[in-house]
Amino acid sequence: MFARVVVFGVCVVGVLGLGGCGPEGPVAGSSSGGAAAGAALFAGSRPTILAASAGGAVVADPVTGSYRGYTSAGRLVWADREAYRTDAEVTCAARCPDAVVSTSGEDGRPGPAWLRSGGGVRPLVGTGGPVRRVLAMRGPSDTVVAEGGRDGRGDLVRVERTDGAGFRVQVPSVADVLWVEDLTRSVALALYGRHGGTAMTVLRFRRDGHGWRPDGRGVRVDGVWGACDGGEGGPAVLAGPRAVLLSGGRGALLGGGKEGLLGDGRGALLGGGREGLLGGERSGLLGGGRSVPLVTGLPQVGECVAGRYGAVLLARRLDGDGTPHTDLRGVDPAGRQVWAREVPAEVEVAANPSGRRFALTGAGIMEIVDQAGRTVSRRAGVASALYTGTGELVVASAAGVIEWLKG
Repeated sequence: MFARVVVFGVCVVGVLGLGGCGPEGPVAGSSSGGAAAGAALFAGSRPTILAASAGGAVVADPVTGSYRGYTSAGRLVWADREAYRTDAEVTCAARCPDAVVSTSGEDGRPGPAWLRSGGGVRPLVGTGGPVRRVLAMRGPSDTVVAEGGRDGRGDLVRVERTDGAGFRVQVPSVADVLWVEDLTRSVALALYGRHGGTAMTVLRFRRDGHGWRPDGRGVRVDGVWGACDGGEGGPAVLAGPRAVLLSGGRGALLGGGKEGLLGDGRGALLGGGREGLLGGERSGLLGGGRSVPLVTGLPQVGECVAGRYGAVLLARRLDGDGTPHTDLRGVDPAGRQVWAREVPAEVEVAANPSGRRFALTGAGIMEIVDQAGRTVSRRAGVASALYTGTGELVVASAAGVIEWLKG
């Protein structure tokens, strides 16, 4: 196994804090390349990998109190204390460690966004208003940004493409938009709704040679607050009290869903219409495929990670003694449960793009499991782990070392 090593500070790992399985409402954020489930819970207590690619990574480092961008060759190219202090969102640009940092204001509304790279820091300005959050960025003309209007009105998500065929979607609030990409960054789900609610609209996107484009119609869903996407040909999961798996790799028929899981079936047809969405109030498809109920025994699916051939669902809880537990369920692309674990610790989970390997990290131990939940390997002294889109496993140790591992 080949490793490239970066030392970014010494850290002593203590008891991991408990995070809930999810808020009572949508989780806003963006995930370029499939962030590990649970990573946000631990960023203040131990080194945590926030985003990674074959070229570099962004790490939340509690020793220095900063976000730190490293190349895979070991060079520190930027550090941002303010982003760490405010728990800002971060997403890789074309490749890490170049990254976009989206900040929050004192009023709780998203603040300006900045591009961090070896060349310094540069504010990002939108064409129709201040850029409040950058959800995805490959270049200046290949972006997905959430822009705020005046006094909280006129918020929208703007998609720019290199062929000029961009578009925009009006949203209730830029603060409550969730953008989730698969690890290879070729497909994505966008979810948005009103603050404090669980009714959301879901849009599926695909990339072509010019950038992101919608794939099918947007639809309304209920009882959902998060998502993960296994990529082309793989499953996607909508997480929340009424979780559902979208099978077939191209999304699912969401109109009318069984037992009200998927709302009233009214979605947005591309091409203008009510509420300034991408269209009218028609039942729609997210690119074909079908929806599959998840039967796992979990009280609810709080988080998930996914690859092409499988996914892991998580629920977090406290027992009577106050000990945190993480309940894990492995499912195949058809939504069938194939393995289950209950771990008496907070666990961070990362998926390999194939969905044939998953890294489970908790209490200083990383365990790699296969699709059937069988242990492939174990490694002590690991604080955080995240797969890249090319299948490398980036590992942050409790001793302050980050490595890119290749099989």
